[in-house]
Amino acid sequence: MSMRTLPTKQNIREYLKALYSPLNLSSVLFDGVFIMLAVICFYNHLLLTGIVLLCFMCFVLRTNRYHKNNQPFYLDAFIDFLNDINANLWLGMGFDTAITTASKSLNASNSYTSKAIHAISHAILLGVQMDVILEKVIEWYPISEATQFTQMMALSRETGANPSQIANITIDKLHIKYKIRKEIENILFQKKLEQTILCLAPMVIILFIRLSAPDFLSILYTTAVGRVAMTFALTLILVMKGLSEHIVKIDV
Repeated sequence: MSMRTLPTKQNIREYLKALYSPLNLSSVLFDGVFIMLAVICFYNHLLLTGIVLLCFMCFVLRTNRYHKNNQPFYLDAFIDFLNDINANLWLGMGFDTAITTASKSLNASNSYTSKAIHAISHAILLGVQMDVILEKVIEWYPISEATQFTQMMALSRETGANPSQIANITIDKLHIKYKIRKEIENILFQKKLEQTILCLAPMVIILFIRLSAPDFLSILYTTAVGRVAMTFALTLILVMKGLSEHIVKIDV
């Protein structure tokens, strides 16, 4: 009979990293603190606060709501990738030769793009087909812009189009999208700050009143009518928070 081995610290660390690395921890932390303050302010019940936080963590782990949006990261990295190989394409090199040449001047540990170029270059040196190379580009840059670029590069082999022109056109479009995204983020930053203040203001007021005059709100925590009123008020705040997040959520 085989003995069951206990999990090591390294295994536990790797498991937790795999569990929490896809999450946007800042959003999880903010909503967790918001829910904790809301339950404490509107129900004044520590046990209920713990139960609600436990349910919140289960909700976080079972849904994609709090997963990181990696599209901006991959977009920036793909722009760097095209810039690194575009000079070689402009000199008349093929797509695969441009990548292998660019890898010689890059340190594989410097950035995500450097690692991608070295990995793709290694596959090229192993003699894989062009279709496999283009698939590896999509694996490293899982965004629609990279897919469109690889499709155009595949067609250029049949039509004889200039790969450098394809790269230049793609870079120009990506730079426009990058500028638009930055402008939208700057405009929405103030709105998100206002949203945060409006969501937290009612709880700050309740906490201030409870600290300055504890008996003033006691009826809301000890009677059935008070519980219903506080539940209704909390529901309105949660609806306002959800609507405001939906309004300022704009994907470019």
